Amino acid sequence: AEIVFHTLHQGVGAALVGTLLFLRASERLGPSRAALFVAVIPPVTTLLAWPVLGEAPGPASLVGVVLVSIGMAIALAGGAARGSAR
Repeated sequence: AEIVFHTLHQGVGAALVGTLLFLRASERLGPSRAALFVAVIPPVTTLLAWPVLGEAPGPASLVGVVLVSIGMAIALAGGAARGSAR
């Protein structure tokens, strides 16, 4: 019985809340900008694992965080430039 509760809470509950929040973000920010949040998940997880779990990221992980951050900055700057041209 306890495993069913945890499965529903963590699986279905988290998926439902995550999906609803993503849809809300898509409405407010537009689909292109909201899609950038998907790319942010691995770097945020990597950086949060350091203080929370004590898992220091390796050099490859840090390079990945930097590359994703640069890509997001370029995407946001491109979107801002397109938005101001309208």
